[in-house]
Amino acid sequence: MKREIIMRVGIVVIAVLIICGVILTLLLMNEKVRGKVLDIGLDGEISPIEFGELKMVPGDSVEYKLAFTGRAAQKYKVNLNFADAAPDGTLKHFVRVKILSGETEIYDRLLADAMDGKDLNLIVNFKKEENTELKLVYYMPLEVGNEAKLATSDFRLNIISTVEN
Repeated sequence: MKREIIMRVGIVVIAVLIICGVILTLLLMNEKVRGKVLDIGLDGEISPIEFGELKMVPGDSVEYKLAFTGRAAQKYKVNLNFADAAPDGTLKHFVRVKILSGETEIYDRLLADAMDGKDLNLIVNFKKEENTELKLVYYMPLEVGNEAKLATSDFRLNIISTVEN
């Protein structure tokens, strides 16, 4: 009798640990880029960021911080290029991309329009040995209806930053 109780308790403990492990793994896999601070290289270094299977519902927003560390206090040209990795993805027609410097909005367009092949060039003032951050926000307006149901988008954001002359 006592042995059966110990066995049942042991099985329950193992089951709970397995479930916790699966949940933790799923959460970590889902958060591989989402909601992180992304460190960006300077001086012509290309920093590609992959956004695989972006999924959103109306009212959702996802924020990323692009952290640049300047070695010297100077102006940098930051070149952003949104490249469509899966042309059949339809979410790009419903999601907007917004870029902020501090609280100042410097860009807000439909993601599909941002993938037009034209680069977005920003001039950013870097402070010596300090992080300068840009916020990159993807959001789906509440007005979007059922047409966005089950839609996804795969895309890449290429970032190149160089000293502005």
